[in-house]
Amino acid sequence: MSYHQQTGQRVITVMVVWQIFRDKSGIGCGADVTIKELCEIVMAVTGYEGRLEFDAAKSDGAPRKLLDVSRITALGWQPQIPLRAGIEQVYAWFRANADSLRL
Repeated sequence: MSYHQQTGQRVITVMVVWQIFRDKSGIGCGADVTIKELCEIVMAVTGYEGRLEFDAAKSDGAPRKLLDVSRITALGWQPQIPLRAGIEQVYAWFRANADSLRL
């Protein structure tokens, strides 16, 4: 299943969740990923070789950014594409289509 197909499936599931619960529903993998881990994945996928720096003197925002996916998983939805693979697919699509995009 491609990233786009999975996203479409999520959108439909969220619409159903919205109708059932009339509440916001999180879509995620149910696993915590730090900003540093996410940055390192993006750097590896894109081939970025620069340094990653964090300023410890500044606030790092919410201590946890993990979405509650219990409602959507209760409906049977499960992520089909790991985070890194999804980023790889989106980056490959972007590279293949960059000339035709309006930014």
